[in-house]
Amino acid sequence: MIAIDDLESHEFKQFLYLFQHASRHVDIVSQALEAPLFQHAVFIDALTTLARRGRHSRIRILIADLGRAQRRGHVLLRLHERMPTALHIRVLEEASGHHPTTFVIDGGVALSLQERLARIYRHERGEARRRQLRFEQLWHGARIPEELRQL
Repeated sequence: MIAIDDLESHEFKQFLYLFQHASRHVDIVSQALEAPLFQHAVFIDALTTLARRGRHSRIRILIADLGRAQRRGHVLLRLHERMPTALHIRVLEEASGHHPTTFVIDGGVALSLQERLARIYRHERGEARRRQLRFEQLWHGARIPEELRQL
């Protein structure tokens, strides 16, 4: 368990380390990208570095409430505009239900964010694999948002 209520804590730095050392892929599921860490400059820098690492880099974000993130002018949406070939966003269908904020890094690490408790839980390898498979199912059933398409 990693506490994230202090974004300068040693625990939060351990969490960021996982993103900073991702070799190719990061997948994220979120309701509306509301957690403070989604706006944290070091987190955004880690994703930007991954996106620039090479043509095989991939960041995929599944979001339930895109409108809320757009109204806030979310930094990850702006990053998507700058790097649409590396950062992909899709919108979860309403019928898919509620999904806790989850991160899957390079297919071997899965983390779940418990926002009310300001904690991140790291899952065992078997659970990480199940979460990766669930992400793939949700990704293929999600819609590509027309409102984010490049002209």
